[in-house]
Amino acid sequence: MHNLYKPFDRFLQSVERDFPAASSAGFRVNIKESEAHYHLSADLPGVTKKDVSVNVENGVLSISALFKQEEGDMLHSERLNGSYERTFRLSDKIAAESIEAAMKDGVLTLTIPKGERIIKRQIAIN
Repeated sequence: MHNLYKPFDRFLQSVERDFPAASSAGFRVNIKESEAHYHLSADLPGVTKKDVSVNVENGVLSISALFKQEEGDMLHSERLNGSYERTFRLSDKIAAESIEAAMKDGVLTLTIPKGERIIKRQIAIN
């Protein structure tokens, strides 16, 4: 019997080979664009907002998160452990002073308004 998933499996393997950051960059993000904003969501399971930092400087958005390993002897672990950072080059016209961040249920959500030129700013997480 022919495996219908084989071509799709090969496609996924080629994506992981050609774009290794997509499969090994640490935490995962989704980015969507609307008419007036970009919307970025980052999966940060088990991370509290005090262990997350979001910054914009020189046109670069950076998200840092500290994943803490559970205490005790671990038989097997696939969870992230340690400090991870993702950076994103922003367009020249972003209203950096109006970026909003919120964290709920292990998901960091950024709303990034389109608008003015980027400035340096630490972004508070609600």
